[in-house]
Amino acid sequence: MSREVIKGRDGFTTLGYVETMSDGKQKTLAKDGFTTLGFYDPKRNETFDKDGFTTIAHGNVLSGLIYEKR
Repeated sequence: MSREVIKGRDGFTTLGYVETMSDGKQKTLAKDGFTTLGFYDPKRNETFDKDGFTTIAHGNVLSGLIYEKR
């Protein structure tokens, strides 16, 4: 599993993380590193909400989930 940091425009502020799991699926985490915001399934080419069932978009829009107000 690998973890990529999503930084703010200033290049220093950590906004969240995207983890790539061994099966190719990705998960977005909030800046605390533990709170799951959503998932991306490359086989279905869909992004899901944190529950894993509600389709948010077709394609990978994980980094956009960190900007939503929750």
